[in-house]
Amino acid sequence: MKIDSSLSDGIVLVAATLDATTSSAGTGMILTSSGQVLTNYHVVRSSSEITVTVCSDKKKYKATVIGRNARKDVALLQLEGASGLTTIKTDADAVAQGDPVVVAGNAAGQGFLTAFAGKIVSKGQNIRVRGASPSDPIEDLTGLIETDAHAQPGDSGGPVFDAQREVLGMTTAGSSDAGNNKTTAFAVPIADALGVVAKIRDGLEGDGVVVGPKAAIGINASNDSLHGVKVSNVVAGTAASRAGLKAGDYLKSIDGRTLATLSDLMKALDDFQPGQTVKLTWRTSGGVDKSASVALDASKYN
Repeated sequence: MKIDSSLSDGIVLVAATLDATTSSAGTGMILTSSGQVLTNYHVVRSSSEITVTVCSDKKKYKATVIGRNARKDVALLQLEGASGLTTIKTDADAVAQGDPVVVAGNAAGQGFLTAFAGKIVSKGQNIRVRGASPSDPIEDLTGLIETDAHAQPGDSGGPVFDAQREVLGMTTAGSSDAGNNKTTAFAVPIADALGVVAKIRDGLEGDGVVVGPKAAIGINASNDSLHGVKVSNVVAGTAASRAGLKAGDYLKSIDGRTLATLSDLMKALDDFQPGQTVKLTWRTSGGVDKSASVALDASKYN
């Protein structure tokens, strides 16, 4: 489908650097003329740097994460030095099965917008998603809009337009069945996404909402099929170091939450704030059980 100003106005391309060899591509929507942008959290999760390109004029900005809710897969970004930007138009009215839609986004991270038409198939759908990094946890998302529009990786965080070219949802996942020539896309209802944005703006943390840097303990770790989270490295001067964790230890719980996998640890950290004191329990490589209470660090990653 041809992209005109009614589809590109207020839309941005998102490029997130995860590490020296890995990046993530997605889409976003401009909410304020001063550069607040709505996108999926999984697009920017674990990133160290975010670059945003405004589709209408190709201008590039560095972006920071104001806040996020991993449970809802919503993140609010701030573009550095932005002003006078065109914003999206939203439609929070009820949607119905069969309503026509258009999904627009940075499909396959190609660096420009494409759009596909479709219709609403159902509402209130539940799915599981994972971020761009293999270590990112799987999140269970609920209450999504399902469409038959063709969505691809890179479309995440982009708009689902109604017939009036107003945004009714934010694309968060898609799938295809080549054998049956069938495509499926899922979107967070725009009212739900903006509800998270309102909490972030008001500084109302809790229930998955985190404002500012997320919490960290300062380890590199991997999954061990027998023992859970195996610590491979402890960063000096961090919470884990102060607690006494060492490489080869197995982290068992954080504040009473059992950690069977690295995903469990990352989900748990989503619910805590930097500076918050938590109790860590672990088993040393020699089989000794230990515990310590320590204040969490602020992560340098999104």
